Amino acid sequence: MSENIEGVPLLVDLDGSLVRTDTLFETAILFIKGQPWLLPLMALWLLQGKTTLKRELAERTKLNVEVLPYRTEVIDYLENERTNGREIILCTGSWSEVANRVAAHLNIFSGVMASDASQNLTGKNKARTAVERFGERGFDYLGNEDKDLLVWKHSRRALVVGDEKLEKKAAAVTDVEKNFKDEKAGFKVFLKAIRVHQWAKNALLVVPLLTAHQLANVGMISDVIVAFISFGLCASATYLLNDMFDLEADRKHRTKCRRPLAAGTISIPAGVLMFTGLMAAGLGLAVCLNLLFVIALLVYLFLTIIYSFKLKRLQTVDVIVLASLFTIRVIAGGAAISVPLSFWLLCFSMFLFLSLAIVKRVSELIKTAEEVNASEKSGEEKVSGRGYYISDLVILQNLGGCSAFMSVLVLAFYINSDEVVQLYRHPEILWLICPIIGYWVMRVWMLTARGQMNEDPISFAIVDKNSWYAGGLVLMVLFVAGLI
Repeated sequence: MSENIEGVPLLVDLDGSLVRTDTLFETAILFIKGQPWLLPLMALWLLQGKTTLKRELAERTKLNVEVLPYRTEVIDYLENERTNGREIILCTGSWSEVANRVAAHLNIFSGVMASDASQNLTGKNKARTAVERFGERGFDYLGNEDKDLLVWKHSRRALVVGDEKLEKKAAAVTDVEKNFKDEKAGFKVFLKAIRVHQWAKNALLVVPLLTAHQLANVGMISDVIVAFISFGLCASATYLLNDMFDLEADRKHRTKCRRPLAAGTISIPAGVLMFTGLMAAGLGLAVCLNLLFVIALLVYLFLTIIYSFKLKRLQTVDVIVLASLFTIRVIAGGAAISVPLSFWLLCFSMFLFLSLAIVKRVSELIKTAEEVNASEKSGEEKVSGRGYYISDLVILQNLGGCSAFMSVLVLAFYINSDEVVQLYRHPEILWLICPIIGYWVMRVWMLTARGQMNEDPISFAIVDKNSWYAGGLVLMVLFVAGLI
């Protein structure tokens, strides 16, 4: 502890320092999410100056400061310093209204210095204002970027939130009291952000190749591989977009709060760049195939984007859209190899995926119910960011179970159709698939009712050994029935 610390105020930066995000970008995302058609206004405000942009965004949005990704190690340090009698001031380029609400929430600051109508309190402006108020070397400053060197140059000591490179730069202009290490996000964080594991869902693109008995067609296989990568890149882009528009809800969630964008390990600007790059690469690959595949992919992207903006909060509509997104993958697989899809396949897919979409919602409601019981709350509880209440559990479970067995019924009708006789040497063997699929959907729903589903039945199936056994048995039955 430094001498006479009570007389040396500590100025604390907000964006990137106290929180792992930038409140300007946070309010920009909220504004775009609420009124996307007014996006051009942001460019006009920026032309009038960054101060105007900050003011307009802050006044037109309501940033929930309680769920921002605060740096707990920094807050613990500040609380200890305040206990020791130190004056701590929030000194930030964020708009004053946002800064004041953050200060009120944390209750560790004795004052707030922030951007207002008179100036944008960053860089030279922040340094000048600090010197005018506290004098040359009359304060310590906690910051996180090269721009803060302008302030550290006039501070008594620096507190750095960053890597060793930034610490060395700060040490060149003043004494460094402490460094809160903040290493750059690595490749694993990038993979987590784009959810590469979700690419397994695009295996549905292979279904038309399988049902058309074209597993030996090298040209079609190569087309499906291109389609798989294209869909994966575009899907990853939409995951990023969804995460950016769902920051507040994710931060309230017990597991989604660890997603890179929600946790602040990847910044919003980085997320935007990643979204743009992935989308461009995915669409670029799509045009290498054919127009029908491009159309299917664009329909998928359109539904996914409006789902992220609005449809995910509409009960019933959301699960229908989710089921449609899975079915579109099957349709896109057929388009990629120019193979027409049967009515039976599309009908089976829609009912099965509708059931799995409902599983996802039921699982969320069960977890919410458990949290409500644990906290002994009373009243009607709603899943954050969704259109469902705990009381909807029973009807959703009934609908999901019915949809699951409707898919099995459609499969049975298909096995009994004239088309099967033309495609398989021993179509009667295909009846074995019905109990296998029936077993799998019953098991999924049983685990869901027990609260053992991880909210994503597709991800569950990828790692569940019983699901692999069921899938292997289905392929074996198809083989014996005369698929190959």
